[in-house]
Amino acid sequence: MASDDPQTGPALSHCGRLTHDRDYDRFLTALTAPPDRREALFALYAFNFEVAKVSDVVSESLLGAIRFLWWREALEECAAGTPRRHAVVLALAPEIAEGRIPKPQLDRIIDARESDLEHRPPADMAAMERYARETGGALTLAALGAVGAAEEGAAQALLNRIAEDVGAAWALVGLMRAMPHQLRARRRMLPDTLLAEFGVAESDLLELRPVPGLSSCVASVCAHAETLLNTAREDARTLPNPLIKNAFPALSSGVLARAYLTRLRRAGFDPLNQAAARPPVGRGLRLLAARWRGSL
Repeated sequence: MASDDPQTGPALSHCGRLTHDRDYDRFLTALTAPPDRREALFALYAFNFEVAKVSDVVSESLLGAIRFLWWREALEECAAGTPRRHAVVLALAPEIAEGRIPKPQLDRIIDARESDLEHRPPADMAAMERYARETGGALTLAALGAVGAAEEGAAQALLNRIAEDVGAAWALVGLMRAMPHQLRARRRMLPDTLLAEFGVAESDLLELRPVPGLSSCVASVCAHAETLLNTAREDARTLPNPLIKNAFPALSSGVLARAYLTRLRRAGFDPLNQAAARPPVGRGLRLLAARWRGSL
């Protein structure tokens, strides 16, 4: 964890390599977990990558729907103990069958990602947050199970709420950082209401024109993400420190989300500025320090 290219010891598994290559931020967060729980997180994040990329790689909505059906059936087979032969599925199977990774959260992710095939922008900030909760929030809830962060009663309910807030904030920040990629694919994730409020024309957005008002739209989304992170941090302070430390590997994307928010702020919340998407220096050290403190 001391550098952004950590020595990982033995050769990485398929899911570990996929996470390392395609979702390096979450790869780093997984390294904060006990060694015996890292593979579960790698499997979960590899699954997330596989379903998230579907809308980018298919040429027709029907083909995307077929792929999502394949994943739904694969999860059903995992729960039944009869997984199909696919590297990510085989890695997920024991975690699902033994109840550590909750299948309902994976189903939520598939449902949300299937909606990407429609290329329908969110109407308002509430709709954008719902999407963020169904993607990043559900994934973070599943990660709680993967690291064995289970409590009883009110403590678990609050921990779940913290996870959803952290995951939703991470998703919102990710959408802002990925905006150039989205726009080149003719997709727009900024809410209709923000475009209207700040006078941004969709035609200018889709042509990647640096128009006035765009930074204000992004700043509004980032402020919403920061509010979610602050709420999660305050809620976490009411729980026993050992519980938060145990759950930290699942929640640690919040630490990186704050670092990326700082990057976006320094870039003037201009999503077309390459500095806005550039990874913060010392991500591994940030995670290590936050894990030692047991803070989000």
